[in-house]
Amino acid sequence: MKLEQVVRRYWIARALIVGLSCSLANLQAASSDSTGTLGLPQLLQQAKQFEDTGQWTKALEVYEQIPARERNLTEVADRFQNCLRRIHQAHRHHDSTYRDQILKQSWYDALEIYGEVLAKLQTNYVDREKVEVAKLFRQGLEELRIALFDAAFCDKHLPGTKLEVVRAFQEELRSYWNNQRVSRPRDAQDQALLVAWSAEEQLGLRKTVVLFEFICGACSGLDEYTYYLTPRELEELNASWAGRLLGVGLQVGTVDHKLIITRVLPGSSAQALGLKIGDQITRIGSESAANLSAEAAAELLKGAIDTLIEVEVSASDMRPQVVLLKRQVIPVPSVSEPRFLDERGEIGYLQLIAIQETTPSELDEAILRLRASGMRVLILDLRGNQGGPFEIALRLVERFLASGIIVAAHGQVRQYNKIYRAHGTDVLDMPMVILVDAETASSAEIVASALQENQRGKLVGQTTFGKGSMQRVDKLNTTPASGIRMTVAKLYTPLGRPYSDTGVTPNVVVQPDVSMDIGQDAQLQAALDLARPLTLSR
Repeated sequence: MKLEQVVRRYWIARALIVGLSCSLANLQAASSDSTGTLGLPQLLQQAKQFEDTGQWTKALEVYEQIPARERNLTEVADRFQNCLRRIHQAHRHHDSTYRDQILKQSWYDALEIYGEVLAKLQTNYVDREKVEVAKLFRQGLEELRIALFDAAFCDKHLPGTKLEVVRAFQEELRSYWNNQRVSRPRDAQDQALLVAWSAEEQLGLRKTVVLFEFICGACSGLDEYTYYLTPRELEELNASWAGRLLGVGLQVGTVDHKLIITRVLPGSSAQALGLKIGDQITRIGSESAANLSAEAAAELLKGAIDTLIEVEVSASDMRPQVVLLKRQVIPVPSVSEPRFLDERGEIGYLQLIAIQETTPSELDEAILRLRASGMRVLILDLRGNQGGPFEIALRLVERFLASGIIVAAHGQVRQYNKIYRAHGTDVLDMPMVILVDAETASSAEIVASALQENQRGKLVGQTTFGKGSMQRVDKLNTTPASGIRMTVAKLYTPLGRPYSDTGVTPNVVVQPDVSMDIGQDAQLQAALDLARPLTLSR
């Protein structure tokens, strides 16, 4: 899993929900049937091995093999949350826009940013108890303590500092600073500044660097969806929701200590130059790829739009070649090419790959094409859709629903206590069947449950992921290029059911097949079986 993938999953709410409090001991007999080829204890052991060696992205990949219901168990969720926190921290430390931000900010400015972040969290975060100022302060201490274990952080900020000195300061954070009395935001700022002074005196660590760990830690310890956005992350988030990606169009990973291309995006300069999945990258710019991590490589590939980066690539059947990749805006469609699934051309099929700002217009265009060709029933495929902006999901529901409750929200702030109702015009009124699976999450679940519980269409497939919260993104007044993303409300289906921990159960439950070919895809075949009789009612 690469930087772009991890960030994208955060932005479109692909993460885990902490909910159940039962012990892992109750699941020691979990069978391999519920967790793929390995049972839960084996997967947890595998994840722990990666965690023990600091391979956080690999540990995360293992956690993603665990079904959502078991990932919600407190002990699993805590380990997963820690894993995500370490990944976010590592990405942040590799992010040149974050490093530049720290260089430009004075410690006084950083202290003001910390105060603004504390205020926003305490005012807007969904769970008031989690944002008690003492807890937020201790989360900052933990973020700093963890950072001091990170080799990239120490190489950058503590060159030449003896390891025993660093370890002694980490112990001081735990035994002394963690016990300081903090009851008001100003207390947290004062104590954070004192920690920063101490770190500078003992380690030679700049005060601004320390204070930014407090800023990020206040956010990252709350839940899987709340975190500080670096300037680059904020820019990429906005681009992602607008249906664009920024970059050369490559995703990379390490296989047997080699840097390998794992994805080539359509419409990118990488695709135009013929790069392929499986090709090995041996150099990026002037940097040899021999010792580059996937995160460091992804950082080198990034840069300002319309700039070039030289990359040396080696395919298995040819000598290394040097290509100039252009960083550009890459449009990403969210709706598949419309098609018919039956010989008579009556059952139309569309897949919503993601939910973004362009989705309503893409959906309208696709439906128009299907209707013009004689569609009588629509199969809407939401499998693998990990969501997107909440407001866009509401608009999508109104494309199919003229009235009725779409979703209910409940938060700490009055503006997030609201029942959202449909007021659809020019509604598509033909019968529908909706496909969902365990990867259908976030706002995609809102679409699915609204259509199901308003009797607009039947769901086929697997129970959905079960993400039941709303997030908002705030730019920071004290540093407008950055922001924070925070959970502001819990969400409930039209009938008042919580999404968290339960997801949305289909009307017809069908387990997936390995092959996704028509005729071999059991879920799609079941949807077709439901759709065929509906053509007779039109």
